[in-house]
Amino acid sequence: MRSAGGAAAAPRRGARPSTVRVRAVCRAATLGLALVLCGGPAAAASPTAPGVAARQAATPWIPDVAAARAYADRRPGTISFVVAQGARTWSSHGARTVPAASLMKTMFLVAHLRSGGVRGRALRAADRRLLDPMIRRSDDLAATRVRGLVGDARLRRLGRAARMRDLRLAAVWGLSRTSARDQVALFRRLDDLVPARHRAYARRLLETIVPSQRWGVGAVDLPAGWTLRFKGGWGSGTGAVDHQSALLVGEDGRRVVLSITTTRNRSHAGGKETLRGVAARLLRGLPAASATPADPGRRAASGARGPRRTLEGAASPARGLRRAPAADAGRCRAYRPGGWTTVKPLLLRRSGCQRLPKTPERPLVS
Repeated sequence: MRSAGGAAAAPRRGARPSTVRVRAVCRAATLGLALVLCGGPAAAASPTAPGVAARQAATPWIPDVAAARAYADRRPGTISFVVAQGARTWSSHGARTVPAASLMKTMFLVAHLRSGGVRGRALRAADRRLLDPMIRRSDDLAATRVRGLVGDARLRRLGRAARMRDLRLAAVWGLSRTSARDQVALFRRLDDLVPARHRAYARRLLETIVPSQRWGVGAVDLPAGWTLRFKGGWGSGTGAVDHQSALLVGEDGRRVVLSITTTRNRSHAGGKETLRGVAARLLRGLPAASATPADPGRRAASGARGPRRTLEGAASPARGLRRAPAADAGRCRAYRPGGWTTVKPLLLRRSGCQRLPKTPERPLVS
C-alpha cells in the first residue's frame, strides 16, 4: 500500500512475507498492463511484437481487382483480364474471346520446341533465326513459317496440354480466337510445357522483348526480385486489338500470371495506355520477392536470374524492371552488375547487347 504522499507503506503487522511478495508482483503486473493499454512508456518502448510482424509478413498479396475494373470501365473499348497467384484466380470477363493477333506466337514457340524433331536435340542456327525475331520483336513472317512447321494438330495438342478452353484456330493465324483465361492457363504452365533442355532459351526470349515493344505491363516498375516474361499482340497497330500476357517470377519462388485483352480502342497508343493502367492497378502493392540468404536455392528453383548482363530494357531481378533509353544509331545499352552502361558496336557481341530495328507489326498475314 502507499500513503497519501505516495511513499510505500510498511507491510501490515503479522502478514506473511510470501503474501507481501505476491501482492507486490500483482500490483506491478497491473501497472505494466495499464501502461501498455494506455500507450504509456511500456508501449512506446516496445515495437510491433515479433508474432504480429510475422503475421503481417505472411499476409498474402492480393491484386487490386476493384481498382483495375474501375479504371477499365472509364477507358474506351472492350477490356477483359485475368490474374492468378498460386491456386487463386481473379477474373473480369476472362472467358470473352478475341482475335489472338501475336499472342499466338507464344504457342508457336512452345509447339516448335516440343515437336519431335526439336525437343531431343540442341537448337540450330536455323531454329534461332526463326524463333528469336518471332518473339523478341514480333516478326510476322517468322511466325508464319513456324506455324507452317508445327501445324494445327500440334497447336491443338498444346492447347489441350495447357488446359486452354477457348482456342479456335483460323487460316490467318492472327484471327485465331483466344481469351484472357486461356492465356493465363498457358503462361501458368510454360515451364512444364517447354522441354527442360530448351526451357532457359524460351525464358530468355520472353524476358528480352525489344525496348520499343516494352509498353503496357512492360512499362510498369516492379519491386526487387521479380523477373517479367511477356508477349504482346496488336495486329495492324490501329487499336482494333491490343493484348498482353505475362508471367512474373520471383526469386523467392512466387509467381503471378496475368493476361489483359482489349478490342476497339480508339488508337494503338490508347490501347497501350489501357494495358499499362490495368496492369499497374492489378500489381499495386506487390511486395519484393528477393531470395533470403538463408534460402539460396529458391532463386534457382524459381527460374529467376540474379544480376547479369542482358539486353536493354530487360528485367534485372536485383533492381526490378526499369525502362532504359533506346539505343542510338552507333551505340547500345547493356546491363552490367553496376547498372546500365553504354557500349560501342565492337563490344556488342561480347556484352550480349544487340541493336534491332524498331519495326511495328505488319498487318496480319499468313
